[in-house]
Amino acid sequence: MHYEEEGVLKEFSSSDATKEIESRVELVRLTPKTVQLQDAVDASLPAALASYQPDDYRVGIHDAIQIVVWDHPEITTPAAGVTAMGVNSRIVKNDGTVFLPYAGEVKIAGKTLGEARKLIATRLARFVESPQVDVTVVDYASQHFSVNGEVLKPGRQIVTAKPINLLDGIGLAGGFTDISDRRDVSLVRDGRRYQLDMIALATQGVDLANIYLKDGDTLFVPDNTDQKAYVIGEVNRPKAVEFSYKGLTLTDALGEVGGVSQLFADASDVYVVRSADQLGRKAKVFHLDAASPVALVVADKFSLQPRDVVFVGASDVTRWNRVISQLLPSLNVVDKSNDIKNN
Repeated sequence: MHYEEEGVLKEFSSSDATKEIESRVELVRLTPKTVQLQDAVDASLPAALASYQPDDYRVGIHDAIQIVVWDHPEITTPAAGVTAMGVNSRIVKNDGTVFLPYAGEVKIAGKTLGEARKLIATRLARFVESPQVDVTVVDYASQHFSVNGEVLKPGRQIVTAKPINLLDGIGLAGGFTDISDRRDVSLVRDGRRYQLDMIALATQGVDLANIYLKDGDTLFVPDNTDQKAYVIGEVNRPKAVEFSYKGLTLTDALGEVGGVSQLFADASDVYVVRSADQLGRKAKVFHLDAASPVALVVADKFSLQPRDVVFVGASDVTRWNRVISQLLPSLNVVDKSNDIKNN
C-alpha cells in the first residue's frame, strides 16, 4: 500500500482498478485539522437528552407519604394509621388513593406534593376552618430506573424528589468496573436508544451532570473485552491491542507493539484502515507520514475505533530483500542442476 498526495495507489496501474478502489474507499491524510474534525464529531450530545429537565416529583403507587394537619393531631395520628415507616405515614394504594379521616379516600397518585396538599386541604375545609396541610414522601417506591452492564451493583435504582443525573445514576450503581466501555454507554428512554461517548463528551467540556435520568430509563454500560484494534505490517510485535476505558490513540497502539521496525519499516507508510459503519458508505483509509516531525503530535491525538487495522508498510530495501529471499531457493536449484550437469 502507498498513498500519494493525489490519492492514487501506486501499485495499481490499471485505471479501472484504481476507480474501483476509489469508489469503495475514502483516502484521508492525517493532519492536525483531521484530528480536530474527529473530536468535533465525537462530542455530539442528543438534543432530546440535553433539553430534558426533571419536573417536580409526582407521588406514585406504593410511595409512603406523611400527612400533617397543623393543630389537628386527631386527624393525622390515629392509632390505626401508624406504621413501621414512621408516625402518620400512609402507603399509596394500588388505586392511587390514601385514606384520611374526614377527607376520605383521596386520589393523589400522579400529583405533585403541592397539588396533593391543596386537594387534601380542600377536602378538609368542610370540617376544619382554614386547614394547614403538609404532605411529604417518607419512602420512595413507585418510580425506578435501571443501570446494567459493567457497574459494580447493577439493578434498579429508585427515583426520588432530588433530580438524578447521569453521573449520580452510575454512582448509585457502585461506579464503573475495570473493563467498562465508557465510550459506548447507551440510554434507552421511551423506546429510543441514545449512544453516549462519555469520555469524548467530558473531554469537550460537556457537563454530564446536566443529563438527567427519569422513571423508566435504562442505562447500559458494555464491556471493552472485544474492543480491539489490530496492528500489523512492519512492527516489532504485531498483535491485537485492547482499548482502555480512556480509549486508544494511534501512538498508544504503536507503543503496545514495540513501535515500528527500525530495520524494515517505511515510516512514511503508516495507515489506519476503518471499515464503513453502514452499508453503502465508503471505508476510510487514514494515511500518516510518521517521518514528519508533526506526525508524533497527530498520532497522539488521533483516536482509534474498535476493529481498526493499523498497517505499517515496508521500506524499499525490505521489499528488495524479500524478492531476493524468494528467488534464492530457485537459484540454489539451478546451481545444483548445473553442478550435476558439469560433473
